[in-house]
Amino acid sequence: DDTDNSDGFHHVQLCSSRDLQHWERLGERQPFIEPSQRGSGFTDQSQIMPPSRPVLDLQGNLRFYYFGGRVRGHGAEQDDPGQPNGAVMMATLRRDGFMSMAATGSEHGELWTKPFPLLSPFLYLNCAAKTGQVDVEVRDATTEAFLASGVISETDSVYTGVQWATSDLVAIQAHVGSEVQLRFRLQRAELFAWWFEPQPPPEY
Repeated sequence: DDTDNSDGFHHVQLCSSRDLQHWERLGERQPFIEPSQRGSGFTDQSQIMPPSRPVLDLQGNLRFYYFGGRVRGHGAEQDDPGQPNGAVMMATLRRDGFMSMAATGSEHGELWTKPFPLLSPFLYLNCAAKTGQVDVEVRDATTEAFLASGVISETDSVYTGVQWATSDLVAIQAHVGSEVQLRFRLQRAELFAWWFEPQPPPEY
């Protein structure tokens, strides 16, 4: 039967592009949204049509609304004719939680950024470090001279500011407009995103 197109599954995977012409697959082709197990009672057991864009909810999570079908293809027979063949489903994700740099074992992981122009001294992280920590250093991109360091620990937050010591803050402020690099060291932690803002964290 040519209409029975239910011999496989659709997975939603991640890819990225900086120019919309050259694309790179992420996550070693692991499913980003995958079908529910057969017999689970959910509708998205075979076919998934990806969402157009996520929606940010009031809790700060990303919601993905997508189509989930019990079978692939129109006219294909399903295992439970009494149930709908397809429905709009919803998946949730922490903000900017698509990918992370993670060090989950006892060993530290280290990450250096490329040089970039520093526009503000106030650094924020989206990280998960409830049982570990994220150490971050700011270094001069030309000489690799140490400028400042901070630690984030025992936290899991999409928005947490790095607290600099007073002397470190002065050193960073002196390099605003110059190129710097960040060096992250992770232990039992995940780093999802980092960015600088014009305003300091509320704790300052």
